[in-house]
Amino acid sequence: MPVDPAGIRPIPPIPLALRGCWQSDAPLDPEEPGAADRLIVTATTIEQYGGGEHPDVATAEFIERVGETMIEGRFTAPDSIGRKTIATSLSLENGYLRRAEGDAGSAHYYRCGTQR
Repeated sequence: MPVDPAGIRPIPPIPLALRGCWQSDAPLDPEEPGAADRLIVTATTIEQYGGGEHPDVATAEFIERVGETMIEGRFTAPDSIGRKTIATSLSLENGYLRRAEGDAGSAHYYRCGTQR
């Protein structure tokens, strides 16, 4: 993904199908990195609750592609040394939300309040 692409201007909202509350489970293997977390996706933000006192609230730096069930770009949140990437894309896959973080891989979420 380019460092400073022109992207779509103005930045479009996050598609309605992706919005709402999403949660993930901790990995079954305790040696595997990661933890359970929760996302609240709005029209303009991704709030990530992962055990800290406050959520990471990410906004779009740029958007390159958008469709009814996906959005690609870079969503970042402030941190102690600048900004950190929370997502490079969100998409729906078989009823699950996939949050990609570029080279860091991806995580899958299910709707809050539903059983897996």
